[in-house]
Amino acid sequence: AEREQEDEDRSVDVRSVDGSKDPQERLLFVAAGLPGVNTKLAERLMEEFETLEHLFSANEADIKEVEGIGEGKAEKIRTVVSRKYNK
Repeated sequence: AEREQEDEDRSVDVRSVDGSKDPQERLLFVAAGLPGVNTKLAERLMEEFETLEHLFSANEADIKEVEGIGEGKAEKIRTVVSRKYNK
């Protein structure tokens, strides 16, 4: 199915579509897409940083302060949010 979509120049969904219209749930959905972050950690991250902008611009040390986020996860999160997109 993926090849068929690519052959027809259609987009391939990386994650299933979030049908939620609740803005708070959408924030958690995005945060939970970070490496090693489940919904509970996403909630803790959003409680700490309040916005995705603050979360994405936080340094490793600040991210590590969130309960359940160790050095490895903090490093992976920073790597993802700071990586340049190359097609």
